[in-house]
Amino acid sequence: MLKNKSRKFVYLIIAVLLTAACIWRFWPHSFTEILPLDQEKLTGLHSHCVIVGIADGGLQMDTYLLDLSRTDEGFAEVLKNLAASKYRQDFRNILGSDGFTHYGGTNTIYLQLRSDESSSESVYLVFLSDKLCSLISADGSGSVLYHPSDRSLYGRLAEYIQQNGARK
Repeated sequence: MLKNKSRKFVYLIIAVLLTAACIWRFWPHSFTEILPLDQEKLTGLHSHCVIVGIADGGLQMDTYLLDLSRTDEGFAEVLKNLAASKYRQDFRNILGSDGFTHYGGTNTIYLQLRSDESSSESVYLVFLSDKLCSLISADGSGSVLYHPSDRSLYGRLAEYIQQNGARK
């Protein structure tokens, strides 16, 4: 009888832990919640978009750069796009995985959000695909993986950077 109650208790604990893990993983967070900087104090944004493809039977890689200050019209548009999506945690965050070095895709968008003119007060938001992005601290101490709920965000950012940025 006692053995049966112990088994039920263990099953209950496992069910509670699984439920908590699923809630943690799928609970959406706003952009302001995941951003460790005060959004009102952001002064600039540096973006770097790499598009890889096949053209004329060979590998083609195009790089676009775009720098925006707070006073630029595009700055508010990019932040509005980022804020329009919700972000969900990735289970690899529990394990302490460094998502930036292990999970890169062929087309990558790098955004550096600065709250002053130096790089000391900044974070990097790297879109590895339309399903995965990594938020990296300025000091390189680690990254946190997120899944944007708006899958079209990746395409909108890439298109905006290509249209308004300088091709290198």
